[in-house]
Amino acid sequence: MEAPYVPKGIFMSNRRADTSTKISVVRGVAAKLHAAEEAIDLAIIKLSELNCELPAARMEAKLSATVCQPAFDLSVQALQSLVQCRRQTVEAHEVLAGTQRDIGLGAYAMGDGWKVFQSEQANPLILVADKAA
Repeated sequence: MEAPYVPKGIFMSNRRADTSTKISVVRGVAAKLHAAEEAIDLAIIKLSELNCELPAARMEAKLSATVCQPAFDLSVQALQSLVQCRRQTVEAHEVLAGTQRDIGLGAYAMGDGWKVFQSEQANPLILVADKAA
């Protein structure tokens, strides 16, 4: 069995990392993850803009609907691929959050975005209405 790949400068040890090392490592991973998520979102924006521009340009140039249809099809497929890529990156983010908890760091705010949590209650406004009455 082949040994796992270990990046240069990294060695495996039986000793456990201290909390400050874990936090430093998690911050590094989080920075790369957030940069990747932002890059994917920006690519989705740019492809969406292209997909809006293609039919508008065709209409402005008064060209047949068949003109550039293959390019439009491919551009839309590229957008779908990016959306799938985004979904997988979000899933990776969730798995990494679980790993963070597993190594004993718990919740640790890293990003600058708002996080929306799904409520288990069907309609939380009902509770407010009940209390107000």
